[in-house]
Formats: sequence, C-alpha cells, structure tokens
Amino acid sequence: PLSICTSQSMPLDGRVLCLIYLTPYLWEAVGADLGNPSDADFVKSFALCDALPEADAAGRDACFGGFGKEFIALANNRDIRSVDQMSREQYRRIVDWCSLAPGRDAITSCLMSTMNSLYWGGENNRAGAIRFCTVISDDDEQRSCFTGLIQSVQTYRSDAEYREAFCKEIPDSYQKECATRLMR
Repeated sequence: PLSICTSQSMPLDGRVLCLIYLTPYLWEAVGADLGNPSDADFVKSFALCDALPEADAAGRDACFGGFGKEFIALANNRDIRSVDQMSREQYRRIVDWCSLAPGRDAITSCLMSTMNSLYWGGENNRAGAIRFCTVISDDDEQRSCFTGLIQSVQTYRSDAEYREAFCKEIPDSYQKECATRLMR
C-alpha cells in the first residue's frame, strides 16, 4: 500500500505529502470500515508505516503523522469546524489511538501531527491545541507537544500580545520556556 508514495516515479518532494495523506488508504488496505475503523485496524495500518526503513525518518514521520490529522475528524464525528471545542475525552481518545503506534517515535509523530492540525498555523483557536497537549499523560510526550506548539506560535504568530497571552495560557511548567522563546 505504501508503494503509491514510495515508488521511483514519485518525486521526492511529493513523497512526504503523499505519505501524510495516505492514511485512509492504509485503513482500506487492512480491511477497515472507513466509516468506523477500529483499534485493531489502527494497529494493522500503523504496521504498514513501520515497514518503512528506520533510515527514512521523514517518510516514517509523515506516515505515522498522517494518522494524527485523521484521528481529529474521527474523534469529532467528522466535524472539523469545531476542533478547538472538542472535549478532553475526545482528545484523550486521540492520544489513546496514537499510543497504538509501534514505538516512541511513531507515537510522537502521531501526537505532533494532531497538535499541528489542531493549531493549523494559528488559523484555529489555540485553546484546542493547548487542551490537547494537557491531556497527554506521558511527561516526555507532553513536553514534546508543548515545545512543538511553542515553535508553531513562534513560526506563525508575530503579534506580541498574542504571544504573551499564549504563554500565560499554557501550564506553568512551560511558561518560562515560552517567554524565553517568544518574548525576546
């Protein structure tokens, strides 16, 4: 199933984008009901991404990351208009689904893609991405999520008032790093 993205005919630039958007096809390849894929389907389709060589870090990140963006729609009954208003339970469901990925790097790719899709370069209300990061119980994964979110704010939002408000809204343990990176 990955060959559509990894074949020699696929330009290198398109390969990563292809892998990010391949997730529904991977579910179909493992026999999932696309309207209601199961945890078992996620495990089987994560295994397809795991077939990519370890040396292909960008491809693996894209393949596993594609799940994160798709999990948002699944957890929110296919409504992507209100992702910042999803419940903590819905966000926890996404974290649980990402945790089915095989290994720390795969889980991190899934979680980071979820956070980036929730924030969407600052186009979505930041409250959803912040709330998502707070429901991650693994300390290392939560730190990665907030560090990535701070980086996204640094990249996409130059407004000093926005940055200051953002730094005050995240948990205390990340506020110093946030201020250091965003308020200089």
